[in-house]
Amino acid sequence: MTIVELESVGILLGLQPYRRLALGKQDAAQFGSNIQQILFLQYPQHPRHYLVVGVIDQKFRVWLIEVAPTDKEIAGVWLSLKSIEPVYLQGLKRHRREIDEGGSYNIALSKRKSVQFDIDDDGASDVPSVEE
Repeated sequence: MTIVELESVGILLGLQPYRRLALGKQDAAQFGSNIQQILFLQYPQHPRHYLVVGVIDQKFRVWLIEVAPTDKEIAGVWLSLKSIEPVYLQGLKRHRREIDEGGSYNIALSKRKSVQFDIDDDGASDVPSVEE
């Protein structure tokens, strides 16, 4: 998958893609000095939050960031990083694999409330049942 394809997927998911963001050099350096491509996907519900996808050494790196307006504009810098958190895709894949294999799936289901709808052919059961 390429950055262009990720940009298209972001649009389909309702995210606003940007190739550049008005960050200062010091803030941009937090993504790495050898970053080859970068894409900022803005959450429409939270305009200060972005999912950032960058390519470093032919691998994708992902961060969640929050930006804030700078106190004063300095040569085109309007935003500064308020927070940056890396997203570790391997950890997410490993967690999903554990759930798919049944490792912690049952525990996770038993701890959350869910609403289940029984679907019958005759439509006799329209009342949802709540499980804990």
